[in-house]
Amino acid sequence: MLTAALRKLELTDVPVATLTGKLTGVTGLLLEATGCPLETGQHCQIEKADGSWLDAQVVGFRQDITYLMPIQKPVGLMSGARVLAGNEQDQLLIGPSWLGRIVNGMGEPIDGRGRLGGRAATQSPAAECQPADQTARA
Repeated sequence: MLTAALRKLELTDVPVATLTGKLTGVTGLLLEATGCPLETGQHCQIEKADGSWLDAQVVGFRQDITYLMPIQKPVGLMSGARVLAGNEQDQLLIGPSWLGRIVNGMGEPIDGRGRLGGRAATQSPAAECQPADQTARA
């Protein structure tokens, strides 16, 4: 009987644990977190006192302390706030609705004309930089 019940249990019904860190310090725009292994350049979210989330990016680390730079204004943060790793597959969905629109550096519309949509996923490739050719002068 127990075996039959276990066979019917779907793994999607089982909650998955999420590894979280905690905010340990704020100095101006530099945020410090511990307890969550994050890579430099990785995006993360920090829980604010009102329950909303602040986006940030990992800019460095020293021993067990991870240094974060907030993407929005760091208002409403408190010591011990939860820090969650962001989605590694952050992509923008680009489409015709983007034509003529004004967006910020995160791809969010700032022109007051509503949400953007699209189907073509983009990834941010590493910038290619060619060294200057010192012998070629015009």
